[in-house]
Amino acid sequence: MSEGEKARTSGEVSRPEPTLPTVNPAVDKAEPPKPAFHPAVYVGVWITLSSSVILFNKHILDYAQFRFRTLLVTYLDIVPQSN
Repeated sequence: MSEGEKARTSGEVSRPEPTLPTVNPAVDKAEPPKPAFHPAVYVGVWITLSSSVILFNKHILDYAQFRFRTLLVTYLDIVPQSN
């Protein structure tokens, strides 16, 4: 090599092995939050409330002699809801 030429030194330095980001198996995974109630509770409440609405409508229509069936069905659409 002559005096004016530059020498490459990058080939002489050892480079560390490239490491890929990996998941550490020693770290515990965070568990997702569990629902407050089991889904069966929601289904049971839904069935109970639905049955009670049916029985309440039966009481209004038959025993209370309410004869305006369409008004009873559309009541929620007519009455303005408060926010």
